[in-house]
Amino acid sequence: ALKRPWQLHVLTNYFSHEWLEKDKKNKKKLRWAWFIVRRASSIRTTTESLAKAIATQVKESVDVAALPRLFNLAAYRQHHPDTLHEQCRDHHFIVLAEGPYQADSALHDVFAAVHPLLQRGQMALLIRGSGRAKHLFEEKADLLGVRRHVIFADATTDPVPHYQGADVFVEADVDAAGDERFLRAIASTTPVVAYTNEFRADVIVDGESGFLCEAGDSYALGQKVRTLFNDSARRKQFAMRARSVAEEQLHEDVPTYYMALRDTITTALRTATKT
Repeated sequence: ALKRPWQLHVLTNYFSHEWLEKDKKNKKKLRWAWFIVRRASSIRTTTESLAKAIATQVKESVDVAALPRLFNLAAYRQHHPDTLHEQCRDHHFIVLAEGPYQADSALHDVFAAVHPLLQRGQMALLIRGSGRAKHLFEEKADLLGVRRHVIFADATTDPVPHYQGADVFVEADVDAAGDERFLRAIASTTPVVAYTNEFRADVIVDGESGFLCEAGDSYALGQKVRTLFNDSARRKQFAMRARSVAEEQLHEDVPTYYMALRDTITTALRTATKT
């Protein structure tokens, strides 16, 4: 065993079925991961759910916790006048999505989810994006007959009015960039419908402070958007809960963050045992 105190940082969930299925070699990597994890006296993870999963597989004496997180969301917390609905007066309900214009973009799932609702005429889909394949989405809107209900905004424009003014934010990407957009909506107190991952499940409770769907299920994504479209009381509930989440869980004080990071790392000194 290692004589010096050390702390293991687990930044990827090597223990999920999704990760194992990505590559045949991952089963071998998993054995190595467990070999190391079970020899650590102090472990830090990126999410609370990963920390809980590891804690069930190691000794009770092992110090397992999630790392503190720092977010730059100050601009989204500050209230701004709603200029978005003034710009979109022909639509009573605005769905916001953001992502890259490319062939494999998750924005395709957003289109699949909301285009039946767009055909009703009262709803608009505002897409913030960039990329050479923008024409693919313009053509798709034309083919679906919803072009006049889809607004394309350049990703370089000010995002705050869009995030604060939208009635619902939809996130169909499950990567880190999608998590950042997800947090912008939470900080803006805009109701969220998103594909789930460990990070998002840590931030909101499905059905109480937002809607989470299994990744790839665009039908469920659309059904949740429909629910919020028809239920203004639920939208208000999600907005209120989002405000609480933003205040309690999303920390932006840089000195406090680094102090918390220092403290969680130095616990390895206290948990070290003589060998």
